[in-house]
Amino acid sequence: MTNPMLLKFMRNQALPLRLRKKVGKFIGSPQPGTRFKIKVFDALFEGETGSHQDDKIFYYGAHEPATLRLMRDIMEYQAAQGMDPVYLDIGTNIGQHLIAVASKARYAYGFEPWSKVRDEALKNLALNDFGHVQVLPFGLSDVSAQLPYFPPVKKNLGCGSFMPEAENVGKPITLEVRKGDDVVGELGIKPTLLKIDTEGFEQYVLRGLHDTIAAHKPAVVFELGDLSRKDFETLEDLYRYFPRDYSFHGIMRSCEKPHLEEYNPDHKYENLLAWPEADFKLY
Repeated sequence: MTNPMLLKFMRNQALPLRLRKKVGKFIGSPQPGTRFKIKVFDALFEGETGSHQDDKIFYYGAHEPATLRLMRDIMEYQAAQGMDPVYLDIGTNIGQHLIAVASKARYAYGFEPWSKVRDEALKNLALNDFGHVQVLPFGLSDVSAQLPYFPPVKKNLGCGSFMPEAENVGKPITLEVRKGDDVVGELGIKPTLLKIDTEGFEQYVLRGLHDTIAAHKPAVVFELGDLSRKDFETLEDLYRYFPRDYSFHGIMRSCEKPHLEEYNPDHKYENLLAWPEADFKLY
């Protein structure tokens, strides 16, 4: 079991995350199978050590804290502008990002086709008084179909993918996806913020939400991992999926608070922000 004093140091968000991560690498992963509850911002999260994201939350109090803070700030900014903040979490996984942002949203929707992690997200949702949040049992794409999904074989439950070239995945199972624009229309959703973390499937999600993005101009936060980087190598590649008045900003890695730079395709980021204006004016 991790020493309580060391754990308090590791979770101290007043200290630089890079420093705490260096200590974390030195002491290694926590003992698998430890159940824990922790506040992630103002939401209660319950997890079990032994999986990648749960281990991060156990040690550091949150996974991708800079991205979480940015999305919460965006929701607050939108509310201050007189908008109704509506959050779509596409690739919900175990639900940490969803519950961390939900308190700032008027409505929030999670999309997770794989039941193993979706069940964990639903448990975490049940721990919190979030009647305005739904988790839907399918993914989003540019078509409505049953697709082969490759579940992870290692402890990172977030690296399962609909992409057959994904690494560290097992034999495919069949899961449901639906065209994003159709789902948004059927549910009457007017999104103001999208988070997309789908392990290389991001281009298909964005294609399926083409009309939604054009009509509602939401802010979009999405992952640029090894599988998706080839789809977004230049600004012109990004403008295949976004209107021309959007701007793009990289969220710097291993930071406690958001630090953004103008998107550089040669750099690696925690996530990428597509902002529905030429200038990013939040900070």
